[in-house]
Amino acid sequence: MNLTTRAAWGALRMPFSGPWEFTSCRLDETPIAPPVTHEDALTFEAPPRAIVTLRVRRAEPSAVR
Repeated sequence: MNLTTRAAWGALRMPFSGPWEFTSCRLDETPIAPPVTHEDALTFEAPPRAIVTLRVRRAEPSAVR
């Protein structure tokens, strides 16, 4: 949640190596963007006064880009 009037950046670091699939979604977990796959961390931007919701799950090893 970004309570400020300016965009903010954040990072989500996973406790162990992935691959991990991160999907931007609504609070009910309906995807609003295609998933992205990373090994251990994701950086993201939170627009002003926005709530950022991410669904995170283990990805198939072949899905790492």
